[in-house]
Amino acid sequence: MLRNDMDRGMIPLINVVFLMLAFLVLAGQIEVHQRKLAVPKSTSEIERTEMHQKLTVFADGSLEWEGAEIQIEALPQVLERAGLTGNEETRATVLVVADAQLHVSDLQNVMNALQELGIQTVNLATLPDPGNAS
Repeated sequence: MLRNDMDRGMIPLINVVFLMLAFLVLAGQIEVHQRKLAVPKSTSEIERTEMHQKLTVFADGSLEWEGAEIQIEALPQVLERAGLTGNEETRATVLVVADAQLHVSDLQNVMNALQELGIQTVNLATLPDPGNAS
């Protein structure tokens, strides 16, 4: 009889453990992973202008075009769909937002690819350096 009472006392504990496990599984799936991007600081006094065509290059060399992840091989098709390749009148300025930790050779590969596709103006995004405020 004593053993049967001990088994009944374990049932609520087992229920609590399963409820906690279910909660942790659900709570762990709700979190959305966003990539971190550290934009380099600038000492330039030039005002930034608003541009709508943005290519983001992360520290690992991966690319995003207007928020959608792309491969560098798909860049020609993406730019064509955006209307940035073709005749001289339709070409626009591309803003490249590169991670500060990105290796320079990876940035050069992206810049060369843009140049080969006929993009004439590429701006590199930076953040104003608060230490150099005049």
